[in-house]
Amino acid sequence: MKKSEISKIYESVIVENDTTLINSNEYRSVRNKCDRKEDKLKELIGKEKFRKFEEFMEDYCELSELENEYYFTKGFSVANKLRDEALMK
Repeated sequence: MKKSEISKIYESVIVENDTTLINSNEYRSVRNKCDRKEDKLKELIGKEKFRKFEEFMEDYCELSELENEYYFTKGFSVANKLRDEALMK
């Protein structure tokens, strides 16, 4: 299976499960905790520094998304390889 096909599966899994995750109690709890800390941080460092921090975090999150997709793709490939090897025995 090609990497582009696995990437499409990755995107599909996210789209199909995004609402379920966002509506989960665990997600809401962590989101609320993040929101409270974000408000405190904004107060502590001021709006201009906070804006710079947000720009950094956007880039950092983009990097994290790339890593997640990469590892999903690798894991999917390994799982398929192991399945194929098991079927050949």
